[in-house]
Amino acid sequence: MCEVLRVQAGFESDWNWNEGVDTTNDNSVHHKEGEETGAFQVSWDSMQFDATLRECVDSLAGGHDVLTFIEKMKSNHALAVEYCARLLRFNTTWCGTINDPKKVIAHVRRDAVAEFQTFLQVGAAPATPPTPSSTPDGATNGD
Repeated sequence: MCEVLRVQAGFESDWNWNEGVDTTNDNSVHHKEGEETGAFQVSWDSMQFDATLRECVDSLAGGHDVLTFIEKMKSNHALAVEYCARLLRFNTTWCGTINDPKKVIAHVRRDAVAEFQTFLQVGAAPATPPTPSSTPDGATNGD
C-alpha cells in the first residue's frame, strides 16, 4: 500500500503536500465543496463512502468541516496517508492514477518503500528487517 500511495502522490501532486485544486481539470474546478487537497488530492466529500473516514479525520484533525479537512490534509502528513489508505479500501473511482493500471504498475517499485518511509519519519532512518539474532525466541528467518 505504501508504494501505491507513493506512486499516487507522485502523479497527483508531485509530492506537494500543499497542493490545492487542479485548475486544469474541469471536474475539480467545479467541485468546490469537495475541494481536492494535499499530496493525494483527496476531497472532503469522500468521507461519505464510510463512517470510519469521518472518524479518522475527527481523531487526527480534531474536526471534519471543509476548512479543517483542507488545512489538515496539507499540514498533517500522518492524517493524509492514513486517510488516503483507508479511502482506497472503500472507493477508487475518484482517483485517475489508481484507475489507470499502466500508471501504477509501471511505476511501483519494492525498493521505493524505504524512500516512502523517510517521508513519514522525518529525521528517522528507514526501518530495517530484524536480523536472525533479534527475532523472538531465538527463531531464525527461514532456517
